Amino acid sequence: MVEKNSDYSVKVIGNPWIEYWKAKEVNYKHKNYILYSLQPNPLTIIQLFPESVLSFIKNNPYKWFVRLHPRQLNEIDKIKSFLASKGVLDLVNLDDATSDPLPLLLSKATLHVTHFSGTIIEASFLMFILFY
Repeated sequence: MVEKNSDYSVKVIGNPWIEYWKAKEVNYKHKNYILYSLQPNPLTIIQLFPESVLSFIKNNPYKWFVRLHPRQLNEIDKIKSFLASKGVLDLVNLDDATSDPLPLLLSKATLHVTHFSGTIIEASFLMFILFY
């Protein structure tokens, strides 16, 4: 669709970054994981990981990729400590989940989980989403 007037011309073509990742053939070393996109404030670590989520992590065969928001990078040790205290740290991948490109993670995940996050916009173009 192209719209024009004397001041500007607009062409709607989509999101080039998403289109790039959709067309890209990538083999990813990780398979069968659930991507959980975290958000910073106002949620606490306990709110981000309620007992229902911790129980699901413990009792299902999927690895969980927990992606920190960039503003949470300074909290990674605190989050790892919390997950260790709950006995699930060995079932969670925080490092690759936070450092690998988000579109790659979204496109290869079995499921994407979040409370609320801008990642939903990208995920909606790439896969199915579960809200809780």
